Amino acid sequence: LQMLNSQKDLKNLEIQISDNLEVEASFNPENFADWSRLSNTLEKTPSVKKVSLVKFDGQTIIVSIIFKSTLDEFRKNLSKRGYRLVDVDKKFVIRKE
Repeated sequence: LQMLNSQKDLKNLEIQISDNLEVEASFNPENFADWSRLSNTLEKTPSVKKVSLVKFDGQTIIVSIIFKSTLDEFRKNLSKRGYRLVDVDKKFVIRKE
């Protein structure tokens, strides 16, 4: 089981839902306004269908993003709005540019 887990790649992080993609990404907000800005930005990003808060542990937010585009297109659209979606230790992380 451990060997299988270590062999997971980024494709496993993308969940195909009909013709949409879903990714879960973590974000470390400095304050609630930081999260609010990111949430508004995500909802206004082209091709994004749904943004959901999955978990918040006081320091890190895990957000689910469902979008109808490729991962690369989503990254480009997000980048135009001041955020980056990066891969860190086989997990997605959202960072301010």
